[in-house]
Amino acid sequence: MMIVASNQKEELQAIVNILESEGLKVYTQRETHRTIIGMAGSIKPRLADLLSQMKGVENVIANSFAN
Repeated sequence: MMIVASNQKEELQAIVNILESEGLKVYTQRETHRTIIGMAGSIKPRLADLLSQMKGVENVIANSFAN
């Protein structure tokens, strides 16, 4: 799963905190107007729904999930 998010520090930290609390390893790539967030680990399906509703999240790209 990948996330496209704003570059607002507080919003990014909230997203990263949730991902890390799920036991995921988080990778970020800051661009001029947005940040791309990738992760490694077992991703639960409900996580994409939760993240897509968070402030600062522009897009959630989910491709596969662990059961």
